Amino acid sequence: MREKIHKAVMERQAEILEFAADMVRCPSMTGEEGEMAKLVAGKMKQLGYDEVKTDRMGNVIGRAGNGPDRIMFDSHMDTVGVIDEEDWSVDPFGGEMREGRLFGRGSVDMKGALAASIYAAAIARELGLLSEKSIFITASVMEEDYDGQAVRYLLEEEHLNPEAVVICEATELSIGYGHRGRALLQITARGQSVHGSCPELGVNPVYSLSRIIDRVEQLAEKLPGGPEGGSVAVTGLSCVTASANSVPESATITLDRRLSLEEDESYISREMEELIREEDAFWEITDIPGTSWRGEPILLHSFLPAWEIAADSVLVQCAKTACEAVTGKRASLEKMGFSTNAVTTAGIYKIPTVVIGPGSSKTAHMRDEFCPLDEILQACEIYANLCALYKEKKRG
Repeated sequence: MREKIHKAVMERQAEILEFAADMVRCPSMTGEEGEMAKLVAGKMKQLGYDEVKTDRMGNVIGRAGNGPDRIMFDSHMDTVGVIDEEDWSVDPFGGEMREGRLFGRGSVDMKGALAASIYAAAIARELGLLSEKSIFITASVMEEDYDGQAVRYLLEEEHLNPEAVVICEATELSIGYGHRGRALLQITARGQSVHGSCPELGVNPVYSLSRIIDRVEQLAEKLPGGPEGGSVAVTGLSCVTASANSVPESATITLDRRLSLEEDESYISREMEELIREEDAFWEITDIPGTSWRGEPILLHSFLPAWEIAADSVLVQCAKTACEAVTGKRASLEKMGFSTNAVTTAGIYKIPTVVIGPGSSKTAHMRDEFCPLDEILQACEIYANLCALYKEKKRG
């Protein structure tokens, strides 16, 4: 099986890599993924998927196979923008391949991985490896600004109901078995606005907020941080004021709170109440509204839980076997330092999830972003092997 998969991928390597380059040549910033969705859906149909659908949100869903074992491979189509094009050494949307790398915006985050997963399911189907299995390849929207919300739509509205999920974000082909969650919080201090010439007649919320910020700083020093511990940072500060010579009516800070496994909404609620203790202030989890490229409203409730999967789980063991068979090296398990759509699949819905993808997350969002060509092809092999192995390990 492994040799057949390797041979099939090598026979189509030029095709796989050119498709990844074509996607890089198709700009798809968050909320602007329409042309990319057409490109992805067209390729799935060309490769003979059993079903291809673009849902109301704009996600593309491809199904290969029609069995009861349901596995989902998710990659997001959207990318961050390019604001420093003059500093790139290549065209950010040129899809240039040289020196063993695919260059361009989205190459590593995460169009190389998407190409690998699309071809992996098609190859597994062609080789007859999908008996009793349904493989869903999802190309989701708006992940960069709305982590997990498009995938939540896939689970709740499209009822995909996978029993295992692979998020294809860049891990250099290591196996991500968990990552911290994150919450975006706001604390607002109330004041009483008066003319700046007579401040004693009003209440300045900035002074109240400064005391709260002192508490945030003390909290930050106590939190452990790192890939598993919580952390907090003040990331925004604003006032509502009539003019530059008026005491503000209110003042607000934004907190980026990274979450450990134990830190749920009730835990954070107690923490926030302590921060605003004895101050005329209130706190809230930030809700961020948006609209998808198909005009569908989306709302991110910015509390995204941490998650972790057991190292001895069926999915992790299958992933290890697949990675080691393809790379010839001992598989590495890691807790990741960045957030992915797994905040929904694993964090909220508790679906067994791993993260495996080509390239390094360190090159994402940077000028001259790139993904190694050999890792794109290896990822394709790993995904195809996973499609076959999951049933084998599960039955065993």
